[in-house]
Amino acid sequence: MIDQTPTSQSFSVTDSLQNANLPDLGNLYEPPPVKFAFDTPGWPILFVTLSVIACVLAYRIYLQFKKNAYRKYAVSVIESIRTNKKDNSSGIEAINVVLKQVALQTFGRKETARLFGDEWLKFLESKANDTPFSKFGKSFSAALYQNGEIGDEEFDRFVTISKTWIHSHA
Repeated sequence: MIDQTPTSQSFSVTDSLQNANLPDLGNLYEPPPVKFAFDTPGWPILFVTLSVIACVLAYRIYLQFKKNAYRKYAVSVIESIRTNKKDNSSGIEAINVVLKQVALQTFGRKETARLFGDEWLKFLESKANDTPFSKFGKSFSAALYQNGEIGDEEFDRFVTISKTWIHSHA
């Protein structure tokens, strides 16, 4: 077995450096600190570039907001119809007008103006996900074309689906 105790013959790195014959290097000279200033031409170029990018992004956000402003307006009209309706059939009729206006603006007159009844409801379903308008086929037709009355719960579901359609169509 080998004895692991330190002996007087062990040495450290500092001992070996002290004993080595190294030339005296003298004092170390450090360079002066680098001055930081915005006087270089790169800073104005960077500032102008970032400003142009920020303006372009702001303009694109504004255009997107303006492009989708009709959705917000249509939903507010539907909410006002919901609160100010005389009866549910007149509310369905008014909401149908709003949906038709939104569809005309989005898909054009040629595609949407001729649609009514079940064909209109199928068109609405085809243009957005999770909007089962065909469930309302009979009550929708009764409310619009036969002055029939629908229940409050069914009217509220129709309002919810209409708002979902406005938010998610095309």
